[in-house]
Amino acid sequence: MTDAQNIQERRARCAPHLARLRLLAGPGAGEPFLPAVADEIGQEISLILAEADAAARAVVAAAAGTRRDAVAGFLGVRLARLASAARETTDAAKEADTAVLHRKLHRFEALTSAMWTVEQATSGQLSAARRPGRVARGPA
Repeated sequence: MTDAQNIQERRARCAPHLARLRLLAGPGAGEPFLPAVADEIGQEISLILAEADAAARAVVAAAAGTRRDAVAGFLGVRLARLASAARETTDAAKEADTAVLHRKLHRFEALTSAMWTVEQATSGQLSAARRPGRVARGPA
């Protein structure tokens, strides 16, 4: 399996978790929210973070020795931002504040999508750099 296929597979595994998050967040602002749902939201978010982290580790492992630290730092900052959004989303769920939860969930989804895009692009650039006669541009 290529790096790009690995990332695509991990991204596909997250789609049902993201859909479930939307369902769990459920009602609109001001609507009743069951506090027990917060644990399920936290579990779904943890599964998404684990997939994003595993994909990032695979991209870093594929980087050439001198680029590895730069790629690790580049993706690490984005993972930290995603993890922060995950904590904020989970906290909003625990507080049963649907208005804040919807805002935080929207941000988490946007950062998750951005993470997959960055991982895919970085993987593609690293693959291009490994091919003879090709010059890759991007993070390094």
